[in-house]
Amino acid sequence: MYLDKALRDHNLLQAICRTNRTFGQEKTHGLIVDYIGIFDDVAQALAFDEKSVRLVVSNIGELRKVLPVKMQKCLSFFPGVDRTVGGYEGLMAAQQHLPNNEVRDKFAAEYTVLANI
Repeated sequence: MYLDKALRDHNLLQAICRTNRTFGQEKTHGLIVDYIGIFDDVAQALAFDEKSVRLVVSNIGELRKVLPVKMQKCLSFFPGVDRTVGGYEGLMAAQQHLPNNEVRDKFAAEYTVLANI
């Protein structure tokens, strides 16, 4: 990745993390070329105070209880769908279980709750 514009805070961290994602044997590491010196901002981007971190994860116990239930509600819209099938075929198989707008709206409502947890 060639950095030629300013990135700050979480955008900078995301860029670094994306670069280091591997992909099979083809991509085993990343390389970042910093043309403008933004790595000086990395230390600042990583400087989280402990109180802020605790506030963000304060309800993790509650989330652990709620997430499986909400996930199961979403999955219940797709009985019999082989979830090991990916890509276009998997998407088409899942869509067949949402045959009309009423069912799609119900799924969307459950998924929205799950996405906002």
